[in-house]
Amino acid sequence: MDLNPIRAKIAASPESSDFTSAQDRLADLKTAEEVSTPDAQDNRIEHGERAGWLAPIPLEPKRQAVRGRTSERRASNKGCLLMGLGDYLQLLDWTGRQIRSGKRGAMPADLEPLFERLGISTELWVDCVVNFRKWFRSSVGRPKSMEAAAETRGHNRAISIRSARRAFP
Repeated sequence: MDLNPIRAKIAASPESSDFTSAQDRLADLKTAEEVSTPDAQDNRIEHGERAGWLAPIPLEPKRQAVRGRTSERRASNKGCLLMGLGDYLQLLDWTGRQIRSGKRGAMPADLEPLFERLGISTELWVDCVVNFRKWFRSSVGRPKSMEAAAETRGHNRAISIRSARRAFP
């Protein structure tokens, strides 16, 4: 979703993509850079003017105290990815450069460990992003999570589980 305005050529970068979570997170990150202590920065990013409505990125935050402050504006205070905001923004930028014609860039060396942590090749990642609607129909996630969700709903199998096993080993 954060890349849709870029792919549609409405915006040139995530920070100029109006009405996206990436733009809101980046705006709060820029404001937080002015704050002196790391704890205050984390708090400003996750509960800022713009991004306070969003669920945090890191599934396992470094500082639990940040999660202690809840926001009535957000549906969940639980994180969603096994990476921090900085890694997510780098991944978003790199992915956008791979997909948008005329903006191909070499993969930064510091992203290689991120893809290794995800257990996915860069080629598979780009294929997944480009063909996302073909790969996944109603749910996305790690295979165990999708199977558990299907079971909770009373379904005997998870839709798109084969794609999940391919994308998220």
